[in-house]
Amino acid sequence: MKTVDKMSKKCVKNGENSLQICGKTMQNSSTKCGKYHDQCGKPVDNPISSVDKVNRNSGKTREKSPKSCGEKVDKSPIVVENSDTSSGKIVQNIHKTMKNPHPSCRKYLTCSSVSDVQESHPSCGKCVKSEGLSSQKCVKTPNNSPQKCESPLISVIIPVYNVEQSLARCFDSVLAQTYQNLEILVIDDGSTDNSGGICDLYAQQHPQFKVVHQSNQGLSGARNTGIDLALGKYLTFVDSDDAIKPQMIMDLYHQSQACGCEISICGFSEVFTDKNGQIIKERPFKAFQDGSNQVFDVVSGLQSMLLEYGFTVSAWGKLFLRELFVSDSSKDLPIRFPVGALYEDVGTTYKLVLRSHKISFLSLPEYQYYQNHTSITKQAFTKSKLSLITLTDQMCDDLDSLYPQLIFITKERRMRARFSILRQILPISHLDAPTQQIEQEIIHYLKAHRQDILDNPYATKRDRIALRILLVSKGLFRLSWKFYSWLRK
Repeated sequence: MKTVDKMSKKCVKNGENSLQICGKTMQNSSTKCGKYHDQCGKPVDNPISSVDKVNRNSGKTREKSPKSCGEKVDKSPIVVENSDTSSGKIVQNIHKTMKNPHPSCRKYLTCSSVSDVQESHPSCGKCVKSEGLSSQKCVKTPNNSPQKCESPLISVIIPVYNVEQSLARCFDSVLAQTYQNLEILVIDDGSTDNSGGICDLYAQQHPQFKVVHQSNQGLSGARNTGIDLALGKYLTFVDSDDAIKPQMIMDLYHQSQACGCEISICGFSEVFTDKNGQIIKERPFKAFQDGSNQVFDVVSGLQSMLLEYGFTVSAWGKLFLRELFVSDSSKDLPIRFPVGALYEDVGTTYKLVLRSHKISFLSLPEYQYYQNHTSITKQAFTKSKLSLITLTDQMCDDLDSLYPQLIFITKERRMRARFSILRQILPISHLDAPTQQIEQEIIHYLKAHRQDILDNPYATKRDRIALRILLVSKGLFRLSWKFYSWLRK
């Protein structure tokens, strides 16, 4: 026999816990409970299987009904936990045909087994799995009411290669994050110094660390390994010779949640150190003049990134939804960094932006980009550096076909890539024949496409001056660049 408490609208079985808090109308059936939503008025039938007799004397109702959603629900197994008042133990009853939580009110707990619980919290409205390394963790009180919904797992990917002097600084900055639900994937890319040993030491002391030792595949190969192993809902990349501020990941995550963005970006600062590694100057990279945070659609995000308004194409300093790296159709391949190519970010980040809908930018400079002699731009010129031009042209070709309105910006990027390589060639006093040929081709391109800078509203003052000087003399261009570089130190 069933009774209905009109004040609380509870459906109670005599001597047993009822699994439902119903709506306004109840059907007298031992196996079926009819409900009407308070506002939508639509009936929902909820057949349930026979219930194990648990906690007979409590007479308490375990679940509340949806109040105002009016949305259809699907059937799914459920776990309901009852507190045995006599023993204090949690007793689990598995009911195979209970309905899923409504998308709006999100009240029920669903699962496929006792060890694979999928929970929907009223506070956050998100379903999570607790099997293995979950994307969320749930803390429950003995009466089965979710009290705390922790943030999702975020994977921090750190490629490592021969950076024993700066590795502890990088690792310690990640461990100091106020965001705690992290897995730290360290990819030792065939280091020949003591970097691998330092990685192993941190892994022994900190359970968040997972270390992979692999043969040298370059920065792209190391990052790709991290992406393949990552279990987090979000990914972020940190270069092993850099560091991050304690609030960076927390701020990026909050920004992504507040704006509904697939990519969240923070500002960064260029850090200069002395021979002992002590910071002597930290210079924030140019950002928006008013210092405000920004939310972009795809086109405006690409525009700001290509023009470097606050952020660049670099993979670091960004929080990516991991799904962006996964193939989203039979035609689209998973996104990975180009193995064997320098300037790998140029060929990758724009593809992730194209798969997103919103991109947010947080103006705080929370990524510390350390300037050192081992960075790509500081190393002597090699033919492998020509990948900057190849990847830039590929990116610009793709964007020109999709967004013709960005044509002036892509023209400026093509010119900038060639200026960058030319500046690395000019300091070389004696060029071999192949390098001389490369230099001549670059200078010819810059002169032939001079209007892409001189008549371009997006061209920087620096590039306009550089081009005019190059048109006068290559020697004068070389001296001018040396002077400019000295001023920036």
